[in-house]
Amino acid sequence: MIQRLSLQWVAGVFILLVFPAWAQPSTASSGLSVSSAWVRATVAGQASTAAYMTLSTQEKMTLVGVTSTQAASAVLHEMILEGGVMKMRVQPRLELSPGSMVVLKPGSYHIMLSGLKQPLSPGQTLPLRLHVENPNGKVSLLDVHAQVRSLDGRGLGGEHGTTMSIPHHSHMH
Repeated sequence: MIQRLSLQWVAGVFILLVFPAWAQPSTASSGLSVSSAWVRATVAGQASTAAYMTLSTQEKMTLVGVTSTQAASAVLHEMILEGGVMKMRVQPRLELSPGSMVVLKPGSYHIMLSGLKQPLSPGQTLPLRLHVENPNGKVSLLDVHAQVRSLDGRGLGGEHGTTMSIPHHSHMH
């Protein structure tokens, strides 16, 4: 009986602590808000994919890097039409203006994930860590859990991607 109550208590505490994070967009201590984070699923043998999300802020900041424990590299890219040809360019920094919203989406800005450690299937989540710099050069880290969606970009049941934040200590860059 005590063991059963302990398990129920632990489950209850877990739900109270974690559920609000699922229900809210991620927000770094820097003021960046991330919503609708998702990643394209992969097929057998595919070692790269792309991640998408919506970024918004109430103060000036810059996305200066992205990492993932599940990929050898994570690089911000922009797709541009040049001379009638779509080209992908590395973007080392993405400036975010106060009150602005930047949507990372197919055919535009996206995070290219290469060297995946395992195939990605719809319903899984992929951890990403955003490195965000304020105007004073201080870098904050924001953990985002992006939902893996089918190859056509549709979520399970049509829901939006989820995000979550685990605060990290900021450090000078």
